[in-house]
Amino acid sequence: MNEYFTDELKARIESDYRAASGRLFPFERKIAAAMTGLSEIEALCLKFCLTNMPIQDLLSVPFEIVLRVIRHTLALLENDPLIETIPAEIFLSYLLFYRVNNENIEFNREFFYQALKGRIAGKTKKEIILEVNYWCGENVVYQATDERTASPLTTYRRGFGRCGEESTFLVSALRSVGIPARQIYTPRWAHCDDNHAWAEAYADGEWFYLGACEPEPRLDKGWFTASASKAILIQAKSFGTRFASETVSSATEISSLVNRTAKYAQTRRLTVQVRSDGEPLSDVSVHFEIINYAELFPILTVRTDSNGFASAEFGLGTVHLSALIPDSDGTPLKAGFAAVDLTEDRTVELELVPICRLRNYEIVQRPPLESQAFLNRTEALVPDHADRIKRASAALAAREAALTASPRLSAFRSSADYQDRFEPFLSGARGNFEEIVNFIEISGFSADEKYDVLSTLRVKDLVDIRSETLCDALRSAKPYRYMYADEIYRSSLLAPRVANETLVTQRERIAAFYRAQGISFLSVKALYEDWIDRIRIDERGGYGDLAADAIDVLRMKIADRRSADIAFVTVARSLGFAADLDPVSGVPRGFYDGAFHPLRAADGAEDNAFETEVTLDCISRRGLTYWENVTIQRFEKDRFQTLNFSDLKEAREARIGLSRGVYRIVTAARQIDGSVKAALTFLTVAADSDKRIKVAIPVADDMTTLFRYAPLPTTLLEAPGGATLAVPASEPAGEVLAFIEIGAEPTEHFFNELLEAADEIRELNLPIRLISGAAQDRTQRTFQRVLAELPSVGSFTCAEEVSFESALHRLMNAGDERRPFILAVNSKGEGLYAFSNYNVGTVKLVMEILKAEQKKSQSKKEKYDDDK
Repeated sequence: MNEYFTDELKARIESDYRAASGRLFPFERKIAAAMTGLSEIEALCLKFCLTNMPIQDLLSVPFEIVLRVIRHTLALLENDPLIETIPAEIFLSYLLFYRVNNENIEFNREFFYQALKGRIAGKTKKEIILEVNYWCGENVVYQATDERTASPLTTYRRGFGRCGEESTFLVSALRSVGIPARQIYTPRWAHCDDNHAWAEAYADGEWFYLGACEPEPRLDKGWFTASASKAILIQAKSFGTRFASETVSSATEISSLVNRTAKYAQTRRLTVQVRSDGEPLSDVSVHFEIINYAELFPILTVRTDSNGFASAEFGLGTVHLSALIPDSDGTPLKAGFAAVDLTEDRTVELELVPICRLRNYEIVQRPPLESQAFLNRTEALVPDHADRIKRASAALAAREAALTASPRLSAFRSSADYQDRFEPFLSGARGNFEEIVNFIEISGFSADEKYDVLSTLRVKDLVDIRSETLCDALRSAKPYRYMYADEIYRSSLLAPRVANETLVTQRERIAAFYRAQGISFLSVKALYEDWIDRIRIDERGGYGDLAADAIDVLRMKIADRRSADIAFVTVARSLGFAADLDPVSGVPRGFYDGAFHPLRAADGAEDNAFETEVTLDCISRRGLTYWENVTIQRFEKDRFQTLNFSDLKEAREARIGLSRGVYRIVTAARQIDGSVKAALTFLTVAADSDKRIKVAIPVADDMTTLFRYAPLPTTLLEAPGGATLAVPASEPAGEVLAFIEIGAEPTEHFFNELLEAADEIRELNLPIRLISGAAQDRTQRTFQRVLAELPSVGSFTCAEEVSFESALHRLMNAGDERRPFILAVNSKGEGLYAFSNYNVGTVKLVMEILKAEQKKSQSKKEKYDDDK
């Protein structure tokens, strides 16, 4: 092991650690305590971790957890000679480092190692990667959840997670058994409104990809393969800044964005030179953006070099460019924008002009064409894959049965403490139900008080909340109950959660901190004034949406801005003041004089006192729906930051409060081929601003021009009871044929969309035929829920399933053969349009396609009648 850490590697780690000393200085006592008694190699590894540790972790992650990860990894290195062949940069960042991305940190390496060591014995590294993923697939399945990334152990207790949690789970498991691994993701797809994350693992000198908790018989295979081939950007967020063998798009003090697009898709280099008055501008942020969820989303930001250049590799599609520089008072002095269709290496100039000269403009964003010719193909290593998948499904079902059959849960449901209204909390807690039971059984609080605090939690919170944390929040808030109306009390004083922070037991400790100092406050404004004097903001080493614990921010008197804001709200609630974060701007608010008031100006706003009501007057046929066809962005520092007006739905007029500042309004229409038409409107808000702004949603192209009208072959489908149905069935309103893979992540997305559109599907009585193989698990939860809630949806098998599906693929010119394969069919039995693999919004698009076809048919009929 000592031989692995060469003198050159030791010198490099020590040099980087010294370079980080200024950022680490506030934590020197905590670091010194952790360094006590360490061996030379342990100390060296800890220095690497500290050098690349987010400030949020320096504040709140116990260094003992980091040391346990280090010792576990060094033991693997000691016992596995093949690990010594791994390049140091890969070993340090992708095996030794304790964090994957933005998950809650717990020590999980030993848990995974003990669960997996028997299954991987004697296998090659490639076989180990596949075997670990089979185990993951037996314990975790995809299910949409909120954006907070749960820890791997929480995901295990829950038994499901979204793709970011599944990939974090798999990467953690792989690292635990000595396989370097990392999370890979596309910030946003270009062809649909969504993103996705998966994993890459290192073996035999190469990186291979795989779908997390979605086992395949070989590497470099996943349901997202075709989608990835038409991505604009695919990357890994990697802790560390030394990646000589990788393409690094950008880096901070602690992390790098490793550009992996070329592994999955055709790429070209886009180089931008930023100029003003003909002169190049250095150290200016260039934001490479794509339209997704009607938002111009920055998928990558690169600072210009001394000659004004910034560049990166992207997939072959449309990339939007933004660069802005503020003047001395924080308003944008100059800005430049451009849309580039990338089909070859290109260099473009971006001339910045005064903001007053900017004009509204429109763009069409086209996604890359699907191309899988560049993807690696590895050999199949698991010949009994189908049987393994069945066993994984059975294992998941057994875990479900064990949860519902728990003796402790059954006993509690029969006890005097149980009430029916607690049932959603118990079922939502999954493997964490004992903590919820323990809380409900605690004496000293009424059932109503316990229900109140539990009802403030998100569903995911139930899986990792501790009983003492709930008690802490309730004891802290209860003395101030009389001061607030019910809703304000529950949501902004009692609630443990502020944003996406880890929920810990800290409120009573916070109150004790202030008591010990003899400090009290008469108002939340006075508390905030003390707070901004007390806490020093340090953005060096800030990472993503992590947040340090409020008690640590309070004690250390330092934090990144986001942690400081969240911590303030927690402190305010701990001292009896109702507070929250503004749902639009994210700034702290305090409740006084009968309303919530911002306690500071939002970034980009001149002050927090001035706010005017602006009316967006939609002159299009469709109303404005936020995150679907409109978003509003405010200029902050050097970029446009999207505000959150998510309550805006189908509005012809939208009245919104805006502070002084410069705004960019994006309206967009995504088309069925994945392209987006967008319009950008610039708005300056001042005291004398026009209070009514006309906006228009771009008119999508007539989708019927893309319909194939392909006559479909007839085949028989068989229902579970034996009844048969000939399709296409020539239904008056049309029908949908959907070939599915029950339990697979893309099909699960499709099921969730069906449930979200349940009311409209029932109203249309739209026939949807779900066609699956006879061996698939029809007891799966989401599948059964779809059938139960949607009477017009039916489950079928097909004796000619393979040949029928292949024929439809050819007729509809659908290249991707991954399921779900969804086909809209008109009343004449003609295929109109097909969607291969999962695309966000597929269900809505299918309904729009059938409505458009009906409208077109009706128009033809009326014209025919008129001609007669």
